[in-house]
Amino acid sequence: MALKIKSFELPDKSIVEEAYLRIATITTANVDYDYIEPLLDSSDLITRWTTRLENKAVVYVYGDEIARQNRVSPLNWFEFRFDLDVESPSFNQAYEGLKLIYTEAEDC
Repeated sequence: MALKIKSFELPDKSIVEEAYLRIATITTANVDYDYIEPLLDSSDLITRWTTRLENKAVVYVYGDEIARQNRVSPLNWFEFRFDLDVESPSFNQAYEGLKLIYTEAEDC
């Protein structure tokens, strides 16, 4: 599974005419956040916590389909965050999240 992107811009501003993007890894963390809020009818504060699943995907950028198929060293890599439904396959959801970033992407 991969996505093909026409005219993908690398960090050095060079353009890859038909880049192939493949999700290499997905990391999910159960992260706790604390926040302080005032108590009603009081000058006191209370600390509360919330827990959130945070999901990151690492994407490898290959120069063309042959490079991707042969797993040569990628030209670049990046990561992005996406929401995860724990009832569905995570890689499929990550690719759907990647398609939201690259709306012109083609499945391949």
